[in-house]
Amino acid sequence: MTAPRTPRNGGPIPIVEGSPLARAVTAAKLACERKDLRGADDAYRRACSLAADKELWTALVIEHLAQLLALGDTTLALRRCEEHLGRSDREHPVILLVRAEIRSKLGSHAAATADTRSVRAALGDQTWLLSADNHARLLRVEGLAAADRGDLDLARQRLDEAENAFGSAGNQTGVARIDHDRVLIGLHQGETTASPEELRDTPPRTAADYLRLALAFKRELRFEEAADVLRRGVDDAGVDRAQRLPVVCELIVLLRMIRQYAAAEQLYARLAEAAAQAPDRAAAEEMLARVNSTVLPATPHFHSGLWHAHRLIAETRLNDLEHDRHLGDEDRASRLDEAESTLLRVRDWACGDRAVTSWHLVAGELELAGYNFTGERVHLVEAVKHLATVMDRAEGTPLAEVRAFALRLLGHAYFRLAGDEGGDDRAAQCWDEAHRIEEDVAARQRSEVRVEMLQAARTEQDEKVIAAAAAYRSHAGTSPPGGEASRNRARDEAAAGVVVAMEAARGATILSAIDPDATALTRGLPRPNDPVGSWRWLCGTTRELPESQAVWMMHVTRRQVHHAIVSRDRVDYVSVAVERKDLEGAVDSHKAFWGEETLDHAISDGSFERSLAVLAERNGVAEVVGRVIPPGISRIAIVAGGALSDVPFAGLPVPGTGERLGLRYALSDLPCLSALGPLRRRAQRQRGDRPLLVRPPASDLTKASRYFTWKWWNVLKGEKATPGELRERLRAHRHHWVRIDSHGKHAHEDPAQSYLELAPEGPQGHLRPESLQGMDLSHCGTVVFGACESGMAKRRGREERTGLVRAAVVAGAASVLASRWVAEDRVAAFVLDRFGRYIRHLPRDVALQRALLDVQAGALRTRTDLTAHDHPAWWACWTLHGDTGPQTGVGPTRLRLRRELDKWRSFAFHRKVRPTQGLHLLRGQRSADG
Repeated sequence: MTAPRTPRNGGPIPIVEGSPLARAVTAAKLACERKDLRGADDAYRRACSLAADKELWTALVIEHLAQLLALGDTTLALRRCEEHLGRSDREHPVILLVRAEIRSKLGSHAAATADTRSVRAALGDQTWLLSADNHARLLRVEGLAAADRGDLDLARQRLDEAENAFGSAGNQTGVARIDHDRVLIGLHQGETTASPEELRDTPPRTAADYLRLALAFKRELRFEEAADVLRRGVDDAGVDRAQRLPVVCELIVLLRMIRQYAAAEQLYARLAEAAAQAPDRAAAEEMLARVNSTVLPATPHFHSGLWHAHRLIAETRLNDLEHDRHLGDEDRASRLDEAESTLLRVRDWACGDRAVTSWHLVAGELELAGYNFTGERVHLVEAVKHLATVMDRAEGTPLAEVRAFALRLLGHAYFRLAGDEGGDDRAAQCWDEAHRIEEDVAARQRSEVRVEMLQAARTEQDEKVIAAAAAYRSHAGTSPPGGEASRNRARDEAAAGVVVAMEAARGATILSAIDPDATALTRGLPRPNDPVGSWRWLCGTTRELPESQAVWMMHVTRRQVHHAIVSRDRVDYVSVAVERKDLEGAVDSHKAFWGEETLDHAISDGSFERSLAVLAERNGVAEVVGRVIPPGISRIAIVAGGALSDVPFAGLPVPGTGERLGLRYALSDLPCLSALGPLRRRAQRQRGDRPLLVRPPASDLTKASRYFTWKWWNVLKGEKATPGELRERLRAHRHHWVRIDSHGKHAHEDPAQSYLELAPEGPQGHLRPESLQGMDLSHCGTVVFGACESGMAKRRGREERTGLVRAAVVAGAASVLASRWVAEDRVAAFVLDRFGRYIRHLPRDVALQRALLDVQAGALRTRTDLTAHDHPAWWACWTLHGDTGPQTGVGPTRLRLRRELDKWRSFAFHRKVRPTQGLHLLRGQRSADG
């Protein structure tokens, strides 16, 4: 029989039939046919030990290693390669070449380079001793290593030489392999746009095949399909375990890019397993470091120095403006110095657009971090130069994610250059373009993952808030001259910049309906990076704010909730760490209890209470109430956008006190801070006491109290309570506030189809937002909707909300009281009756607070058999929208008489019902007096 061919001339080597060596070789071949890895390995090792001839031994060793690779165990092949080299000359060129190929296949290009150098050193000038095929293999390994270092010119030269050598040897498989190498290198560099559909013609079998196909999808921004490819690669039993680490790493990076964080977390066990099976520990550690970033592409050709610099900058937490944690000055300085020296060292190694853009991207990050550390303007100028270079080079789809990140950094650089004319506008343009790129990336995904990607993407408004918050923290860490007063003023001005950024994120179209003379689109907002101008604007906007009232503004970004408390003479800011998706998930979970079929069950099993506690914790209520709200504040107007606009703040528990937020403070909602003054001026023209009760036929509704039935002209009931008759009554301008007791229906998908059920029964009696908006409420200061879900709305545009509440404000009302979810009829009637009584002498928000306190104090217990009558699910649904000032227009003497009479009634009633609740009532009375 014959053994494998000699590696030098390819001729067969004879073996004596029936000899132990022949039997071992035969056993090895049979084991290979059976796919018996262990049997083949044992047989080949036995055959190699029996081979006395050096040339025969070399041939058997090479076949041994080739069969182990063919059977899919690269780690075992590398280990056997080490054993064979240990038993012979350590500089055996052919075996060293095989080890170089194995290491290159595993991604250990530095070690593979060392082996190729050893091969050339062993051969000296006699490279002709290698066969043409082996010479081609050597050139290929050198070309792949050069590509990994970023030396693309040398890589192309070596691969061209390897292709010619493979062709001379007649090895067309080797020629095809070179073509695949070029495609992969081009994909890494963003220079090749190979269609994934073209690469699909050959089903992937190896880790390199899966990575190449996934990278083709990734370059077309089809991240979800790329992740699907890599999932198959991770689960493919045919992929060598030693080669799975780069597949798992790239899959985790992709899952993070499409915001599938839970799926990424589940892969960490597989990641640890793959890292433990990797033969090259240093290469494995470097690859694991790449997993911690989605900013730079996780591709093997990037030099480790670039990753090291990027990681050093990230550790300072200065490039991510949503983090509050900072290192000490000495640690930050050392990391930034090391990052700078690393970047300078690898600068000349960058080759190709992708490598050059990535280098300038990290350099721009470093300059921004340097500005945050030193405050020196020169760093911003340099950051703009580096990031502008990225913008010039990062054209086309393959570099879209790099361009988006560079635009965000460039926007922050422009934002900090506050002295430059148009800097704020250029920052907004950069952030807007980045958001459009991310929207385009999301649109290329196939499933609902695109929704999560869009929700996670930071908008222009998010970036403004984040940048203003970073400027506030920067001011808070400095000590300007001038003493305590000067420091407080500087702090307030910096916080005012955050408020302006948060205000810019709120919708403004409602302002033109409140005040036709207002400019709805601009609001006269200063630039957020102009602290003096921001403070001046804020003082003018809040000059009519009562001393006892504050405005609580909130804005959610990807990782934080930003809170600002604005009172008449100060502004305070704090941020609370929370993932936006977690907060939005908590809000959605709570809203699931708002239906009639789920509310009772949620109350009985405690899930409603637990949901409120989760909302309070994720909103940072304890942080804001404990640290930010000034003493003496008893009334709060809330300006909240996004998912926070659906939070029932009145029912949130104040941690550590056992109180509810809506019972401690008189709460209300504002669409935006700029609406405060126009609504207040509108309300001042609409004061008065004459009500209008609208009550269509509905036998199952609890009747209103006698207060509304004293005068027949104050009631529109029965079959007369039609939308047309209501329009005529309002046109007469005789009523100062309106209460509509009816059933209602909220259309969740299309709020324009929501309605209140007036007379007659059926569509003709439906009062929809469009019809309500066309009525004349210009003389009506307060509108009270007694219908269920009347306060529900849908967000549109820039945090604007549509629904019945907005329709009433557009129609002319200054204030609207409505319910967020299904309101229990008896509780609703009681709350609205008490509210109607209290607004005769109290501000609207305080009147609602007093009504809720009465429910909590047990005043409803004597009227109904309702269990858990004081549960927040029954009363926290009520929200006052708009102006909070007084509804009555009586003079001070009559106002005092009404107040004293009501105080006596409340005191007498609560002594009889629950004497221990006096503290709550006194708190409410102090709020009213304030």
